[in-house]
Amino acid sequence: MRITFLFAILTALLIRGASAQLHQTQLFIDDGLGNFLQLKYNGAGSPATWTLPAPGSGGALSSDGSGTLSIGTLSIANGGTGSGTASGATTNLLPSQTGNSGKVLSTNGTGTLSWVSAPAGTGIILVAVNSGGNLLNNGFLIMGNQFSSANESETQIVATRSETLQNLFVHLTSSPDIGSSWTFTVRKNGSNTTLAVTITGASTTGSDVADNVAISAFDLISIQVSASGAPSPAVGAASFEIAY
Repeated sequence: MRITFLFAILTALLIRGASAQLHQTQLFIDDGLGNFLQLKYNGAGSPATWTLPAPGSGGALSSDGSGTLSIGTLSIANGGTGSGTASGATTNLLPSQTGNSGKVLSTNGTGTLSWVSAPAGTGIILVAVNSGGNLLNNGFLIMGNQFSSANESETQIVATRSETLQNLFVHLTSSPDIGSSWTFTVRKNGSNTTLAVTITGASTTGSDVADNVAISAFDLISIQVSASGAPSPAVGAASFEIAY
């Protein structure tokens, strides 16, 4: 019975990649990772026997350094979790969760974990407009439609919450020609903002990725197009982002 049990232990260890050597008075088990277990027979009694503690649920076999083996939780300092349950292991291994409701786990890149406030949303909505015909000087592009209007109130859209307008991109079907230009300006509540693109000369595209505009719920947003000089007729398309 004892020989069969010992053979089963050795077989299981070898399958897991460990090495084991059985001598007359000791059993030496090496996991190949620098960790080993050495069971010694004290020489008393015949035949030789080794007594192992009864297995426990989720327990780890450990030694107290003086010849006593026990099954229990393996401490964090020795590579364990300090707990016999999954929830207990999570509590032991992570920073204290007390008072950190709603926060997310962050690392400093060198092994230190901490709870931090969740970052602000990073969603993006793309707003696209197209004149649908030749651009109208001092006209306003109707968002979601292919028309322009001289009346700003007919083109405005209303903001639903605090957001940021950014990354205005513009394309023309024809260049304005030398000495002339088209300017696309994002407006808030009937006033120009810094988010604007001017296309001049032989260019047909332009963008503003440097400026952004903070908006709040119920702000009215529009895009005005203005000409300088005598630009060639062109259809204009513009897109900008709403970041939230």
